[in-house]
Amino acid sequence: MTPLGKEALGSYDYAITGKSELDGQTVYELSFKPRSRLFPGFEGKLSIVDGTYQIIAATFAPSQETSFPFLKGLTFEQRYDRVNDSIWIPTYQLTTASLRINVITGIVTVKANVAAQTNVRNVDVNVDIPDSLFAPKKISRADSIARAEAADMVGGVEIDTPRVRVDVDSTADSLRPEYWKANAFAEQTEEEAKVYARQDSIQKAGGNEPTEQSGPLSTSLFTLARFGDAVVGLDPLFNYSSISQTVYGASITARLSPMRLVLSGGIGAADTRFGRAAMDATIYRSRRTSLGISGSVYSSLASVQAARSTQLSFSSIDVANLLFPEYQDFFRRDGFALGAQLRSRWMSATLEGSWSRHINMPLLDSLARPRVLATPGDFQVVSITLQAPRTSPIIGLFSDGTIADGTNPFAGTGTIHGIVGRETTTGLSFWSLDASATLRLPTYETGYSPMRLELTLAGGLQDVLTPMQYRFVAMRAFPVFGALADMATININAFAGTEFVRLGAEHNFTDLWWRAIGLPGLVFGRGVDLIGVFNAISTTNRAGAVVPGVSFDSTNGVYMEAGFGLARIPTFISDFLMLRIDARWPVGPLSRSGSFGWILTLSSPLQ
Repeated sequence: MTPLGKEALGSYDYAITGKSELDGQTVYELSFKPRSRLFPGFEGKLSIVDGTYQIIAATFAPSQETSFPFLKGLTFEQRYDRVNDSIWIPTYQLTTASLRINVITGIVTVKANVAAQTNVRNVDVNVDIPDSLFAPKKISRADSIARAEAADMVGGVEIDTPRVRVDVDSTADSLRPEYWKANAFAEQTEEEAKVYARQDSIQKAGGNEPTEQSGPLSTSLFTLARFGDAVVGLDPLFNYSSISQTVYGASITARLSPMRLVLSGGIGAADTRFGRAAMDATIYRSRRTSLGISGSVYSSLASVQAARSTQLSFSSIDVANLLFPEYQDFFRRDGFALGAQLRSRWMSATLEGSWSRHINMPLLDSLARPRVLATPGDFQVVSITLQAPRTSPIIGLFSDGTIADGTNPFAGTGTIHGIVGRETTTGLSFWSLDASATLRLPTYETGYSPMRLELTLAGGLQDVLTPMQYRFVAMRAFPVFGALADMATININAFAGTEFVRLGAEHNFTDLWWRAIGLPGLVFGRGVDLIGVFNAISTTNRAGAVVPGVSFDSTNGVYMEAGFGLARIPTFISDFLMLRIDARWPVGPLSRSGSFGWILTLSSPLQ
């Protein structure tokens, strides 16, 4: 709320601090300041003409509790001039601020003094509006008779509501440069014409959407060669676990739009080997829709807990293996897969079919702890995933009818995933279906982004004959750079099964709590976030536990955890890197089955 808003009297305290004369009129100077320090606001001075109460000057700045990322000393100065006897308009505005951004502290820092000045030199008030904008639409004789008959049916009263009519040139077309050449306000340069022609061709081909490619590598760390539009890149591969020890490898990627080929392989201790050849291509692309296909042949490693591939790029080491090396039970998959992906503006659908042989590695025989072994066999599996919308920022609808994008607080998303499989040797068939939905609801307006409640509901159901490697598992979040959606207090492998229901709730109390207790605003913005977290899950294992009470067992009730998170904590390395620390504790009747858990994640103030 600014001091010039319609409801400013309820948000600001005003006081007369002086008066002066201007062209024979008395001008009062008023100071103002926010009534509440819990909300962002402004403080400064206004100059008002006696009698008309017209504002003729304003100088103000954000209050001490109001923060803008990277900006300090932000000030506004406005001057008003009289156009007619009773109309004043702002003809001058000056905005100044100092900018400081530590891209990398001590190495790269951006400093600048920012100033923006606006001068209005010509004003037309109450000019004539073309009649065509308000002329009622002509009604044919047939329509007049029909409307008269309808009027008789409702008591003989006919209300003629004028309709707004705007005439637009029917030849206007952004894909016709001839039209814009003749009607543009400014003459196009030769370079501009080339740019617009290229952009039109891209729009016709549907290439204005971001390029999305499936697979582990979308870009390469090292570029080996370029041949025209073709690019060959190299990525090192590194991984470690106490079972497979250190694994070294490399991946070579060749790209020539719309195709990509990936060849990868590696070697580790105790005869650990893996290799993969994969290809994907976009076979159709329009402005809002694309269709891609993919295929791969592989001999790779996978973990039972979440079927995660251990073939990760050097830039994203599998932290799970480093922190929990004794709780990742691996198996080998040898086979091939074929898939297709359909993307539109609102949703994405992925269909994949695979035929692979699953093998338990002899390395697992030497482990003294309870093991979770994959069900060996020769498996044919078809999986489908539907997501709407296809990007994580969710689509929603405000009460005023406007559509929410990724920055709006009220939004939701949903995902459905299902598989149907068959073991070819025994003829055993199985299926699995799970779904999740997330909804963000604004709860309290603070003047910045509203505080919001984020709810996640997920559930799944499987055939009791579903192999071990496809079972639902309540994964514990890995402390360093873990997934916030995972449970943080549950023991690894403790709860798993053929059915589950999960509820997650997270409420952001930012923008009130730190100002209420008098904490200052930080360099980058409003202050540290305070977030409340609650999770609950119930699993049922109708196929029997691997080790009752220890691994792949049911909850036999609802397991719950609660805690809090502190986000937007400065790292002092860069203004673009923030930390979030979550602390959670098991609560409820099954709290003895868990232990204290924590998660450390990275974020950005620009999110």
